[in-house]
Amino acid sequence: MPLLPDQGYGPYDALNPYHLWLMVVLVSGVSLVGYLTLRLVAARQSVLLAGVAGGLVSSTATTLVYPIRYLQR
Repeated sequence: MPLLPDQGYGPYDALNPYHLWLMVVLVSGVSLVGYLTLRLVAARQSVLLAGVAGGLVSSTATTLVYPIRYLQR
C-alpha cells in the first residue's frame, strides 16, 4: 500500500488509489476473520454461529448452501 499514490484522480478527485486499496484490504480481512472463526469453532454446534461466520466469508455461498442443506433433511 505505501507504493500507491495518495491523491485523487478523475472528476472531482473522486478516485483515490490508496483509499480503494485500503477498502480491499479491510474487506479481505473481515472475510479472513470469518473463515478462521468458521474453521476454529465447531460450526456444527450452532446454526446461528455457522450462519454469521459463513456470511462473513461469503454471503452468497451461505445463502445458497443453507436452503440446500435443509431441503435434504
